[in-house]
Amino acid sequence: MKEYYLDYREQVRNILDALDDSSTSLRLGAVAIENLLTLARVDLDDEDEEDSDDSDAIEEADSGGDLADAETEDKKQVKIIRHEEPTASSHYQLCRFSRALKGGSFYTEQGDLVSEINELAVRNLNVENGDLVELDLSSQPPRVVRIVEAGNLPSNIATMSYGIVERDPAGDLYVSRSAMGESLSECAGIDRYEVPAIIDAGQTETGFVHEGDIVDLAWYKNSPSNMIVRWVSQTKGEEVPKKEKPAEKKVKSEKEDKDKEESVTTLNFDLHGRSVAVVIGNELRSQEIQKMVGEHHGRCKVIDAFKFSDTESFYKHALKRADVTVMVQNLNKHSTSKALRKYAKRLAIADSADLSSIERAIYRAMHGLPAYETSTQPIAYPVKELALS
Repeated sequence: MKEYYLDYREQVRNILDALDDSSTSLRLGAVAIENLLTLARVDLDDEDEEDSDDSDAIEEADSGGDLADAETEDKKQVKIIRHEEPTASSHYQLCRFSRALKGGSFYTEQGDLVSEINELAVRNLNVENGDLVELDLSSQPPRVVRIVEAGNLPSNIATMSYGIVERDPAGDLYVSRSAMGESLSECAGIDRYEVPAIIDAGQTETGFVHEGDIVDLAWYKNSPSNMIVRWVSQTKGEEVPKKEKPAEKKVKSEKEDKDKEESVTTLNFDLHGRSVAVVIGNELRSQEIQKMVGEHHGRCKVIDAFKFSDTESFYKHALKRADVTVMVQNLNKHSTSKALRKYAKRLAIADSADLSSIERAIYRAMHGLPAYETSTQPIAYPVKELALS
């Protein structure tokens, strides 16, 4: 059995160009290069070896023995690149992702179920129906290592994103249109989706859908009557349950309140004039975001995620001068997400339009930390010290 390597030099260069000086970036880069070299290695069987030997003999006669030196050099490279000891990659399994109305499942090529993930995980991983994914079976539940290739397989599931939750005169919640101007009748052939009372926060304690929320709906194409709420972006609704401040805290003077409002930052880091692009639907909170970035000595550009139809062309040029890009999750189009991953130099995802969430995402992008913020990978942020009065 002989070993050969596909030309991996350009991919390695791309990885090295994307690294910074942080230990996290160097560690992730090492893992990426190691996986790349594993994929680049090609093992030839005995028949291929015989064919290769014949061609080698002809080339050796023409080159006057230079091939022998080249083969010796190749063996040295293989010795350096390939580790003899077993690695974690021996636990990896290639699986196909199958999208469900909520979440999805990973199956082997033989059709055996390997693992299931919820809707939040699907959105964090940005996997689509038919994608070929590498799972690490040594962890429980299996961990997604990377997306090997896009499947682009047709799905029998239809969706409407950014649906607006409204309440009718009878007090029932419903969705009939989206924030993008689409009507549900155009998408599904029904006038409106009646939000079940069991998930209506105004009718049950366990409800999670409020009037004014933005939701994603999903249904099987042949059965729109079985439509469900796939995802909820709580925008207006989440403000409802806020409790009033205790009476004793209201004795503070107006000057003290104004002083607290003067600064909108919670972390201590310096952008040193770098440019930050924040992509968020309808340019929400743009003034506050620009103020927050300015306090970190950076330059900010807030981009309306819903405004541009040709996302690929727009973001290719718009992000050329952006050192850091932050995408606000669930307030973006799917095509926007793809374009940002392709053209952003450093990208992080904010899980909401809250200023502190965007601020943390900027910090993660600047320091090569994970794009997403998860409870399983806690990050030590440099919290800003508050002046004591």
